[in-house]
Amino acid sequence: MSELTIVVTGTSQREVPAERVTVRLRLAADGSDRDALVSEVGTQHAQLTSQVEQLQSAGVVSWWASDQLQAWGERPWSNDGVQLPVVHHAAVELRVRFVDFAALGVWLTEAAAAETVTVAGLDWELEDDTRDSITAQVQIAAVHDAVTRASRYAAALGHERVEAVEVTEPADPAQPGVMAMSYRDGGRTGGAPAFELRPEEVSVRASVTARFRVVV
Repeated sequence: MSELTIVVTGTSQREVPAERVTVRLRLAADGSDRDALVSEVGTQHAQLTSQVEQLQSAGVVSWWASDQLQAWGERPWSNDGVQLPVVHHAAVELRVRFVDFAALGVWLTEAAAAETVTVAGLDWELEDDTRDSITAQVQIAAVHDAVTRASRYAAALGHERVEAVEVTEPADPAQPGVMAMSYRDGGRTGGAPAFELRPEEVSVRASVTARFRVVV
């Protein structure tokens, strides 16, 4: 009698509240005066980075980084095929990691009020130690799930025991969750709308493919 083999996929997933968030801001301006644009974006960038440094000293921000300010020009074409005067652009991206979500909401409310500033995205994350711990837990649970599945199939075939022969996993078993951001008026009169951040939980999951030999 040939050996009976059962191949199953085991999975596990946990939802964990985000512990930090990295906000990506893009500062950009367009116009006909290159020097004025560079000055405007550069000044706004300097103001924001100064605020970020103060927040980092206060323990609200754990890390930040900024690209170099870039400036370039192009001559667009009209719908009639006529090349128009040069349009200049100036832009720079700032990335800031907050560990205090309420403080981020207050800071974004002020920062996003400037015409040059756009919120490019928010990345909700776990601290490294937390992610490593949760990942280990879901990996073990995924293996247990595979054993349970294989045992059920074996029982359905009239056998009581299975032995693991091989276990493999995808290259990246743990994927980050997605973010959510909304804003509302916040009850203030005038001014920019207040950001009300509603972080989703970070999803940590693992998947394994396991091969079992049925013990006859």
